[in-house]
Amino acid sequence: MLGDWHATALFWKFQLALLVNWRTLLPVILPLAAPDSLLERTDPPVAQVLARHDVEPRLIEAAVAAMAQAEIAKSANRSVPGTIKEFALSVGVYRDHGGTTDPVELSLRLA
Repeated sequence: MLGDWHATALFWKFQLALLVNWRTLLPVILPLAAPDSLLERTDPPVAQVLARHDVEPRLIEAAVAAMAQAEIAKSANRSVPGTIKEFALSVGVYRDHGGTTDPVELSLRLA
């Protein structure tokens, strides 16, 4: 429903995954623990971030349901790495100077 999502790992003291929706540039951060189960764990954090942005519950449900069909592939979009790098640098600043390490709060600060 929202289109393609792109991801990268943030290898900090605690490892996180940074997901970015390419259509909306909505960032979502979640723990990276067990990277092989990352796709199965994206729904709750995406739903939480959308809810905190006051998205209607029925739209959140539809977006999360649409994410059930996912595949992992290398991006052909050449703008993606630069955008994700900028988000990763910014979230590092928010973490270091914003006083929070909560993934949802960091996602909201990035947005």
